[in-house]
Amino acid sequence: SLSDDLDHVCQALDHFLKAEFNIALEMVSETGSLRLYHILGKAFLCFIRTMFTFDPVDIKKTLDEIEECISVASAIKASQRQTLYSRVASVFRFGRSKADENEELQRLGAHCDLIIAELSLLRAVILIATDECEGWVLMIKQSLHIHQSYSFYLRALKSPFMDTDPHFRSGVLLGNGVFNLIFPLLPPRISQVFSIFGYKGNTFVGIEQLQECAMMSLGEDKIQSIRSPLSALVVLIYHLIVAFILPTSQRISDDGSTTIPHWHKACNEIIQAGLTAHPNSPIFVYFQGRFLFVQGKLREAMAVFEDGLKQDIEWPEMKH
Repeated sequence: SLSDDLDHVCQALDHFLKAEFNIALEMVSETGSLRLYHILGKAFLCFIRTMFTFDPVDIKKTLDEIEECISVASAIKASQRQTLYSRVASVFRFGRSKADENEELQRLGAHCDLIIAELSLLRAVILIATDECEGWVLMIKQSLHIHQSYSFYLRALKSPFMDTDPHFRSGVLLGNGVFNLIFPLLPPRISQVFSIFGYKGNTFVGIEQLQECAMMSLGEDKIQSIRSPLSALVVLIYHLIVAFILPTSQRISDDGSTTIPHWHKACNEIIQAGLTAHPNSPIFVYFQGRFLFVQGKLREAMAVFEDGLKQDIEWPEMKH
């Protein structure tokens, strides 16, 4: 079932956050009755490795995994649609039990749409970031793929599953947050192409959406959500790396001004929660060191980085 698939991949995500990448990859490579999120997890791990290496072999493997997952999600959705149509009339004959089955089918279809939107975005990011998207024709083609994702995420904000399915909600918040975040940061050459299709982003709104998603699994009322930890990592990457590299990035305070940064509190909460749940994880150790570094605590940061380098990391590219 979809719930079993999500639960198993959540366990694999836990290993990923501990930097136990090989275990995570083995878990998402297992087959089952429903492999939707397993294939997504495998494609995501390949994507992360590609962002570390930019190796042509890794790029091809990632794109192949993305295409396979899109095909599986599309096939499931097509099958689900036919099954749903055939069961509509049965609601009146068999009562609430059939209505519940139909609602579960609709939920499955919504997750298929969500995954297709996510993977279309990841595919475009890889092609653009690795210069595989050569020429204006391919650039426009990727813009069309991204437009489908962009439109889905905007529509999904009004989906009834936003209130009933935390996994779906976290995916929609993560997607909208990333779109709002990246569009203002795109190079002029790319942003000119995307502007033709009506893309626009708001950094402040994007940060709020990402932090809301991140706090789903960190707040007082913790909710298991497969994309919440990923959103937390995006928040850390933006606040601790991107915002210090790009001069257009702005800091936002709790009262809405840009003078007293509220990113300090958000980053500290995420890092401490990550280290509590995953002690000595190279991922959170790095961000802890980076957090100290941007505060000017250089000796403390160096000590944290040196401890991190002593760890046995499965992907040596992370040490760089």
